[in-house]
Amino acid sequence: MPAPLRAPVPNALAAPRVGRIVAVTAGLMGVGAAVGAACGAVAIGIVAVVEDGARVLLRDPELFAVGAAFGAMVGVVAAPLVAWVLLRSVPLGRAIAGTALGTVAGAVAGDLALSIPGAIYGGFAGFAAAALWLHARSRLGGRAEARVSTSATTEQLDH
Repeated sequence: MPAPLRAPVPNALAAPRVGRIVAVTAGLMGVGAAVGAACGAVAIGIVAVVEDGARVLLRDPELFAVGAAFGAMVGVVAAPLVAWVLLRSVPLGRAIAGTALGTVAGAVAGDLALSIPGAIYGGFAGFAAAALWLHARSRLGGRAEARVSTSATTEQLDH
């Protein structure tokens, strides 16, 4: 007697759940907005102090609001996009800190070189460079660990 036909069982591990993807993306958007706002405010603060001294911080506090608003708008879009595409294998804290430092450094350098458009371009360039560096480091880090473990195993077999 032939075996009864069964309906295929969906593989719950292979098919990601849409709800989880949406929740993670929403979380990345929130973190991106918050960190982007902080980066924008910090970058403007650094540039203001370098160009005009510390008194400008008390005289023009709305500078922080402008930087924070722009940083939040960019971060809410850029953070999930880059996290899903490039930084999936990078630990979350390292991804946040690395891209934040790259963004601030790029924005400050760009502003000091080219004023306002330079800060925008520099911030984007610093964010992208940091994300690419973190991505490359995570990819090479896994291979380096594999080479180390392989060479250790080979050495153990020789003895």
